[in-house]
Amino acid sequence: MAWCAVAVIIDAQHLRETAAIGAKLERLGFKVEQVRPEIGAIFGAGDSDLFPKAAEIAGVQDVREEGKVQLPPSDEETPQ
Repeated sequence: MAWCAVAVIIDAQHLRETAAIGAKLERLGFKVEQVRPEIGAIFGAGDSDLFPKAAEIAGVQDVREEGKVQLPPSDEETPQ
């Protein structure tokens, strides 16, 4: 049971239902931060124990922990 950043991928047949799927995720306990129907994705945070329940929602293709990227501090010798 770990709180983490979450990416939920919506299948092509349910893109028009992305907002409704986001609402269902919130009822499960996820914190939905971004709903992107144009790319079929919902971003937010939630407990990893909820991933299996989220995957059972009609239209959800995948639920995964979202990776984070951190660039090093900017200086003249370190290109970005």
